[in-house]
Amino acid sequence: MHVSPLSIGPYNTFLLGVAPTDDSFTVIVPSSLINSDETAADESSYNVDRNGPALVGDPDLGFSGLQRFGEVLVNHTMMKIRSGTKVKDFCLVDSPGMIDSPTDHTNNAKKHINYDRGYDFAGVCR
Repeated sequence: MHVSPLSIGPYNTFLLGVAPTDDSFTVIVPSSLINSDETAADESSYNVDRNGPALVGDPDLGFSGLQRFGEVLVNHTMMKIRSGTKVKDFCLVDSPGMIDSPTDHTNNAKKHINYDRGYDFAGVCR
């Protein structure tokens, strides 16, 4: 497996690769996009992770529509707010990778295996 680091500021590395390195949706935004008293105080060193319920539960962040996909999805979602990015106006969403091998190749018979994530993955991606 080839894994490449993506750094957003010092000490903030995410692993990316061919195989999934996690099973969650990760929203990455610069701290300049989060308007709050917390970030205004010291935006240059504001690095925070928000869990899914905090992300989806805040209507100002724009992800509250994900609640309709259920608690399993909400608990497999997170936001990383990072300072020190050169680009100040972006929102990157890293989706979970494919579940390995949707086809079973044992005994030379191909049969489709349905792996359930617990939510409508295709619907979330739309």
